[in-house]
Amino acid sequence: MITYGHHNDTGLGNAYYRNLLCLRELLPITVGSLASPIRSDEPLYLHTYKTEFPKFTSIPEGSILYIVCEGETGVESYSNFAKRFTHIWTPSTYCANIFSFAFSRPVHVVPHGLEDHRMSLPSRPSRPFTFGCFVDFHSRVARKNPWAAVKAFRDAFSRDNPDVHFLLKTQHASPSFLRATKQVLGSQVTILQGFQTKYQIPFLWDSLDAYTSPHGSEGFGMHLLEAQANGVLVIATDFSGNTDFCNPTNSCPISSTPTPAWDSHYKGSTWGLVSHEHLVTLFQQAATGDFQSQRLAAFESSRQFGLPQIKEVMEGLL
Repeated sequence: MITYGHHNDTGLGNAYYRNLLCLRELLPITVGSLASPIRSDEPLYLHTYKTEFPKFTSIPEGSILYIVCEGETGVESYSNFAKRFTHIWTPSTYCANIFSFAFSRPVHVVPHGLEDHRMSLPSRPSRPFTFGCFVDFHSRVARKNPWAAVKAFRDAFSRDNPDVHFLLKTQHASPSFLRATKQVLGSQVTILQGFQTKYQIPFLWDSLDAYTSPHGSEGFGMHLLEAQANGVLVIATDFSGNTDFCNPTNSCPISSTPTPAWDSHYKGSTWGLVSHEHLVTLFQQAATGDFQSQRLAAFESSRQFGLPQIKEVMEGLL
């Protein structure tokens, strides 16, 4: 099998790399380059953006297409390409439902896997209770919706409260967003800008007590699963891909209302619009330690997404 995907350290590239570690235990794999795909009779494993699809004019029998979406927008437009593959995999039930309906065929859930898992949780250091939010503006900032987290933190706590803090990690953020965040949160916010490698991210998890994602939609939500695996309480929208591993027993789902996507790039999709009032309440409760059982439950439940478990899923589908 010849495999194609993005090899960057984070995001889709990281998910591709982890799934590839599982697949290579089951099949002989040759890594190809997206820049210049080669023609071959060997089956393909294609795990990439739909913008790469035109590069693959010949799809051999036995090929696997791994695709992700954050809404219904445009999915039907590549159904003809998808039907040329023997297998279609996707990381979440949310995506599988969208693709199965659009393609009129079964689409199977193969989650993104965790390469590493802590053996035990470290004790919580003595510091202000710290909420985190990570956002790459190139991933459609409207969909990630970080401003909802900033506003909720502002309304949940008194300004300059020394017992709470907010850590915002951004890439490609607009200067206006950064200025507004600093103006609203003042000394209670730390902003980290720029790319963080996969070797730096674990240290960021160690600096957080809770991770917040008031997203409109996530195809899977790998950052949320990684937070759980590092013992960080997850506060996230009760909608889309993350609901496969975020529930009231192991996280703090933010109640949301199904709403037309508020980013024109996703026109025609339905997203979840979080309740501001509920998010404020969750922030306040989290800071007082109300959700320790959820944090511990998530640390344990995240183990089911280890690479050996993902390999078993793949093996059952091949």
